[in-house]
Amino acid sequence: MSQTTGHTKVLATVGQVRARKGLKSSHAATVAAHGAT
Repeated sequence: MSQTTGHTKVLATVGQVRARKGLKSSHAATVAAHGAT
């Protein structure tokens, strides 16, 4: 049971990191788009 909980926490952490990276990359794309305009 504890192993499953730990695995879920790891997945959640990875998901948060990926979300942050995605936000940064999308923000950069938005800035680039505004710059192009």
